[in-house]
Amino acid sequence: MERRRTEEVKEQIEEELKKLEDEINVSSSSSGFDRHTSLVFNPTNPENSVEDCLAVLGDQVVIELDTHLTTAVDALLTGLVHSVFLVERRREELDSLRSNFTLTLSSL
Repeated sequence: MERRRTEEVKEQIEEELKKLEDEINVSSSSSGFDRHTSLVFNPTNPENSVEDCLAVLGDQVVIELDTHLTTAVDALLTGLVHSVFLVERRREELDSLRSNFTLTLSSL
């Protein structure tokens, strides 16, 4: 009885793995992704965990995109600082207008 249950579970797992492989093949053909060269799907050392493979991949991305990432972060931070400066400047202008308006009203 236990052996039969084990075989059923094994068959289900194999069916799901086959479905997954078919889905990956379909999406790979449309996206150009090659899972055979991917460190995640085809690690150099199969004993490594997926996390290890993703860490290696992340390191490679940082190396390849370092200058682009730095430029993008600088642009975002510069834009943010500029936006904060503009908001503060507008707040000061509104405070000044409010003060002038209050003075004008009180003199009436």
